[in-house]
Amino acid sequence: MDINWNGDYFYGAQSHANINRGIVLGLLELGHRVSVSNITDTIRYNPKIESHKIINSLTKNKFDSDYNIFKFGAIHMAKEDKKWNCVLHSDGSYASTEHINKLLRDNPINYLWLPTPDCAEVVNLYTPVPTVGLGIDSGIDPTRFNPRIAPYNFKLLNNPFKFLIGCDGASKTRLRPAGGFRGSDIGIRAFIEEFTNKDNVCLIVKIGHKNQIINLFIDKLLASKLDAPKIIKDYGFESQITIAAKLRACDCTLSPIRDCRWEATILEGLGTGTPSIATGQGGPKMYGEKGVYFVKYKIVDGDLHKSRRNVAVGRDIWREPSCSDFGKKMRYVFEHQSEARDFGLEGSEHVIKNWKWIDISKRIINFFNEN
Repeated sequence: MDINWNGDYFYGAQSHANINRGIVLGLLELGHRVSVSNITDTIRYNPKIESHKIINSLTKNKFDSDYNIFKFGAIHMAKEDKKWNCVLHSDGSYASTEHINKLLRDNPINYLWLPTPDCAEVVNLYTPVPTVGLGIDSGIDPTRFNPRIAPYNFKLLNNPFKFLIGCDGASKTRLRPAGGFRGSDIGIRAFIEEFTNKDNVCLIVKIGHKNQIINLFIDKLLASKLDAPKIIKDYGFESQITIAAKLRACDCTLSPIRDCRWEATILEGLGTGTPSIATGQGGPKMYGEKGVYFVKYKIVDGDLHKSRRNVAVGRDIWREPSCSDFGKKMRYVFEHQSEARDFGLEGSEHVIKNWKWIDISKRIINFFNEN
């Protein structure tokens, strides 16, 4: 099958670049011909990196095909005479916006691909084209994410039990409440409320940018509790090799996501054998068949990305995880460490078998063949 991939990042370490690169390389591994156009990376092509060389060679491919996949930056290139003009969109329920709907109405797009069935269920109410929760926005490279890699050395005294949580690195206008769609405020609050400095435990907070809102939120909670447990702020974007080593070194990841999208921290953590505690919906529910302790949630109105170009259409739905249930699950994992380790290894076996990038690429080919 000949497939044209149009737009977005490929060379950087950010999640969108990993997704695009992983899927395209998976399609090549399956024996399909791929062309890549309209790369918008700010990271320059590096000929010393093998995956960069492959992607760069695909930009020279020029052929006509009925099978076309677009990221939103290149949606204007869709043509009327093509059988398939599918859009891969990674932003979950934020897809239900007037800006995106206008792009879909003004261009010949016949499907909007979303990260999970939960996302599609919400967004399908408001978009002018059919949406499909294809489950193709997450995957792992098992050569990097597996239980046999060397763990990172955090150089902590007394070797505490280590929880890890990721934070939204977006600007302050997006983070209402402090944790945004990733719900990191819930996980941080649950940790501080559940543990004290007498517990040999810590929480590592991964912050992509120096996010002052989450910093102030953490500092305020710590100041309100005299015997608060230890929190370590871990800043910066890192290579997948370093991320994998840090996940391998931790004992449990936390993912209190409010949105129903994918969550790379869980999937990559499971790859290394690290179990997770997560909201029982969206991405975690898709690939957390084993290795994930699910937390209760309730349906609430979402706090939308309020920018001038993104005005909500209809209702944005969030699944608000229970802070108290999160705390209980964290305490359970802390007190049953051997069980949690075994559960994480079961999760690793499951995701390495079912969530490699070539498995994700197969879902795209199956969709084209079946529709």
